[in-house]
Amino acid sequence: MTKTNPQPYSHADFVQNPGKYALFTTARIAEAIRSIPELTVGRFVRVRYFATRLNKARGNVEMPVYQVWIDSDEDMKESPAMVYACALEGFVL
Repeated sequence: MTKTNPQPYSHADFVQNPGKYALFTTARIAEAIRSIPELTVGRFVRVRYFATRLNKARGNVEMPVYQVWIDSDEDMKESPAMVYACALEGFVL
């Protein structure tokens, strides 16, 4: 059985289809988020589109920002993390 990698964030796709990125509800963490150790690489999380903002660390490009939380973590549901789309992969509607 062959494993497939989840689709990473594509800035080109975002530019062509920005409205689609407001519809996603689930994704996987693609990059370690040092300030929130619970959000480990590969973990599935719930996502909610928050806004499109300038990401200076990625070459001054506008990209979606998501509120991110783990379903089973009540505290995180109350105060979700804010994560740029480039730190996520495998988006699901």
